[in-house]
Order: sequence, then C-alpha cells, then structure tokens
Amino acid sequence: YQELEIIDQNGQPTNRFGDPLWVFLQYRRRKGDTRSDDDILGEGRTQMEAVRGRGVFVAEGHGATPGDLEPELEKDVRRIYADAKESIWTELNPGFIARIPDRHQAATQSVDRTDYILHPESGERLAESSLTSLLDLRTRHAGQFDVQIVVSDGLNALAIMDDGHLGPFLQRLRDRLAQEDFRPAPENIVVTSGRVRAGYRIGETLFANLDGNRAILHVIGERPGTGHHTFSIYITAPQGSVWGTSGKVDHNITKVVSGVANTALAPTRGADQTVRILKTLL
Repeated sequence: YQELEIIDQNGQPTNRFGDPLWVFLQYRRRKGDTRSDDDILGEGRTQMEAVRGRGVFVAEGHGATPGDLEPELEKDVRRIYADAKESIWTELNPGFIARIPDRHQAATQSVDRTDYILHPESGERLAESSLTSLLDLRTRHAGQFDVQIVVSDGLNALAIMDDGHLGPFLQRLRDRLAQEDFRPAPENIVVTSGRVRAGYRIGETLFANLDGNRAILHVIGERPGTGHHTFSIYITAPQGSVWGTSGKVDHNITKVVSGVANTALAPTRGADQTVRILKTLL
C-alpha cells in the first residue's frame, strides 16, 4: 500500500485512500500499459459502472474519517442488511400458495420459522403427514413421470413470491421440458420451511426403485444478503435404484442454477439453463 501511495511511510491514509481508480491506474502501469492516464482512468470508470450496473457495490471514497464508509454506500449496506433480515424471516403467504397451479402442499418437521432457522435439520426432513400424501401421489402417478418440480421457501420466501419470478419460470420450464420430451408430473409440490435436502427426500418417496433416470427440480429461495431476491434450482436425476437407497442422494450428484431473479439471471433464462443441465445429467 505504501508503494501504491495508499498509505504514507507512517502507515497513515493518504488522499489516495478509498480511490480504486488510482489503484487500477497503478495496476495497468505495472502491466506495461502505455496509454495516457486519462484513457486508463476512463476504462476504469467504465468497468466500475458496469459492475455497479449488475447491482454490486464498489467502495469509493469514505466518510468523515478514512475508517467510515462513504455515506451513500453506508445507507445501501444498511438497506441490504434490513432486507436480509426481512427475507430470512418471511414465510410463504397462504394467498400466494393458493395461486400456484396444480399445487400439492407438503411440510417439513420444522415447528415454525424460528425452529427452521435455528435447527436446519428440521427443514431437511418431511413431516409424517406429508410423507403419507406423497406416497399416495406416487401411487396415482404409477411411474409415468420422470420429472418432479418442487418449490420451497428456503432462506428467502420473497425470492419465490416476488412478481415475475415463479410464474414465468414455471411456465417456461414446463414448455422447455415438453419440447425435450420429458414427462413432468402435473403437480408442483410446494414445501413450507423446506431446505434442499427436503427435495431429496421427496425424490426418494416418489421415485425409489423405479426404472430409468428420475429427476427432482427443486426451486428454492437463496440465502439473502446481496440485495437481490434470488432463487436457485437444484437438479438431481439419478436412477430409480439410487433414489431407492435412503440418504444416498445428496449434493455430490446435484447440479444447480443459481442467482435467478428479475434483477439477476432472468427467470426464463434460468428455466432454459435448468433443462440444458438436466439433459447433460442424463
């Protein structure tokens, strides 16, 4: 930092402290860049704006002292912190659940949201009543479907409930599955207080020892903290014999599409990538 003139010989901040463009200029010079300072700094500004345009903060400047965040950045950080708290405690709204087409509701062993947050394993195991209803669903399906869509709140129910998220995603996903000759079950299994492994337990219940590959596509709210309400799709498609061994299916054979939101990876593109990855697993 002293060589870059960010701090002086006494270890104190200089007027370059909090100036990423200055650091970029020094970086380019050490890479042998012979352009003018203005050209290099102009490129740096363009790159910084591109990063900010994707919703990522770049610290620039500081507050009253070098140890203080720049005031506008501090407001943004506090806003994201408040949003993360709201996201992690919000539950799927019953009215929203009622609007999900062809829903089949299920629940985990979490007693409430507090139990779900403080005891993660409770959200990985299905409630007994849900296991019973899923076994009934398996009987009705009679092995005719090779894909089951699961929707869980995860750690951010807002990511599922925000306008333009789940609805467009599910429509595009089902359209693409049909185009690729998959046979998705008509029901969308909606899990409250669900973690990723709850999807694996659903797969075991529906697909154990059926012939061929059988896939769970688990749509779940991601951990908050970025300011974006993003969800992921966990894609798991082993043989029915693998589903038939309790606890064998886990993250090691699962692929994931992440960062899906109107402000990040568009839900329709997320659906396209999900089907593309599903095909590679088969």
